[in-house]
Amino acid sequence: MAGLELRRYTFEQPGQAPTYYYGLLKLKKLREQIKEQLKDKYSEKCFSDNVLAMGSLPVDIISSYLLKTINCRVVKTVK
Repeated sequence: MAGLELRRYTFEQPGQAPTYYYGLLKLKKLREQIKEQLKDKYSEKCFSDNVLAMGSLPVDIISSYLLKTINCRVVKTVK
C-alpha cells in the first residue's frame, strides 16, 4: 500500500495532497474567524452544518458567504 501511495502522490497526481492541505488550512482559518465573530453563539455543529450545506464549492466562496450569513442559535437543553 505504501508503494501505491508513493506512486500516486509522486507521479500520478502530485498536486493532490498539497491541494487538500491548502483547503484544510483555509477551513481552519474560516473556523477561527467564525468563532471570533459569533463568540458565545459558536458551536462546532453549527459551523460544520453550514459548511456542509454549501456543498462542494471552492473554500473561498464558502468563506465569503458564511462570514456574511452564518447565524448560530444557542439551544438550551431542558433537564
